[in-house]
Amino acid sequence: MTCLGGLLRHIAADSALALTFKTVSIPLGYLTLIIIARLFGAEQMGTYTIVIYLITILSVVCRLGLDLGLLRFFAALQAEGKDGELLNFFYPAVALILLLSGPAALALYGSGEWLAGHFHAPSLPQVLAWAAPALPLLVVAALCGEGLRALGGVRWVVFSQDLLTPVLVFTLTIVMGYYGQSLIGAPQALGCVFLASSIIALGFLAAVLKSRLPGRLWTWANPAPIKDLLKYSWPLFFSSLCMLVFWSVDSLILGFFKSPENVAYYESAAKTALIINLPLIAVNAAVPHLFARFCQQGDMQRVETVAQATSRWMYYVALPLACVCMLAAPEILGFFGPGFAEADTALRVLAAAHLVNVSCGSVVLILAMTGHQLTLTLAQALAGLIGLPLMSAAAAFYGLTGMAAAKALWLAGVSILMASAVWRHLKIRVFAAHVLHANLGGILGTGFFYLLKGRLGIIGALAGFALGYGLLTCKSVQHEMGVLNSQIPWDTPVTSEAGTPGGAPGNLHLGGAKNQA
Repeated sequence: MTCLGGLLRHIAADSALALTFKTVSIPLGYLTLIIIARLFGAEQMGTYTIVIYLITILSVVCRLGLDLGLLRFFAALQAEGKDGELLNFFYPAVALILLLSGPAALALYGSGEWLAGHFHAPSLPQVLAWAAPALPLLVVAALCGEGLRALGGVRWVVFSQDLLTPVLVFTLTIVMGYYGQSLIGAPQALGCVFLASSIIALGFLAAVLKSRLPGRLWTWANPAPIKDLLKYSWPLFFSSLCMLVFWSVDSLILGFFKSPENVAYYESAAKTALIINLPLIAVNAAVPHLFARFCQQGDMQRVETVAQATSRWMYYVALPLACVCMLAAPEILGFFGPGFAEADTALRVLAAAHLVNVSCGSVVLILAMTGHQLTLTLAQALAGLIGLPLMSAAAAFYGLTGMAAAKALWLAGVSILMASAVWRHLKIRVFAAHVLHANLGGILGTGFFYLLKGRLGIIGALAGFALGYGLLTCKSVQHEMGVLNSQIPWDTPVTSEAGTPGGAPGNLHLGGAKNQA
């Protein structure tokens, strides 16, 4: 009989690997931003950020949601033992997105001067000259990555996204920062970094995916699968557009109303706050194909079990990260250079919102992988209709701090809305529950931080926070490890150590789990 601990161990192993790679990629990403700010200046950092977001927007548009559609279809086909049909979906999807992304890259390159005028960034065309050709590479890499993830290659995808690419960007930024500026100019050097890293990442993912796909050739004899894929993917496409607005348009809006320097300051705060999403990113790398597979098999009990357990794991990691960002905001931003500490309030507000986002769990993936992608799209569209005017007004009148407040309100609101949609459709509770010890540990750690900061400095104060948090959470973490090593059958409710369901923080409470299709 399949046991609870066995599946959770598998998820924990993949998530731990993703988290390990993220602990490398996050510092590397940080160091890369610092190097760009130090070697190229705040203006070039802001211009480079604008270019990256423009390409990201177009890459999502050109993918048409087919990347998430492939993830769902590949996982379902594997669950049904139909591996021979994989290529009927993959090759037409690649051909379609290349037909869209090639002209889009040319249009982006040709509009460089026009964009430079609207974003107050005179060097933007020079960056685009090198970065725009990476657009088709990014969209194909996205399809390769999601297809590989669905086929069980989670670790290869995580390696590419969270280790290989950050190492490449970090290394190339140093090389071009010291040597490229004198050879081809600072803007061109930054664009070259983006293009070279995209080429290598695509080559790696394509090679690994090829080794897992069937060896037979695909023909045009059966066009039905691509029609089925497009029919499933179009709500995911609009959902991806909404998510794009969710994560990328804020910096572009701020750049439209303010200077590239303000974009650089805001980006430093936004990227710092994003570290709180680290556990969510790690878990999301490991679980989407499981949600799709369990839903295909009609086993919603496993969907709920995985969702509840992972939400709690994520919260125990995200809470101390959020506290550190809020407590040490000026010191963290000071690493980027003079003037960046101006975004300390923005960092604190965004950190709180990201904590709410993590506490809601993998709600977007649950809706997308269980056939409720239309609900996901409609909810995100509604949030976009509210969020875009809100962020635009905040950026125009209150600058980067106003933008951060609007983005935080939007982020928290959408997360709660998605969690409510999961409950309404699937009757699954995904909020992080039984985390009282984590909250008490955060309060105790914060007290230690302020008590020690004046005596031991920022490093000693952070060590005091870690001590206070660890004192109150170690028992709950030990219990979680016990669940991972257990042989509990799926149909057995897990109770607290005292014998009452969910009586202690960190306990896994499965009573009332639904077993519906």
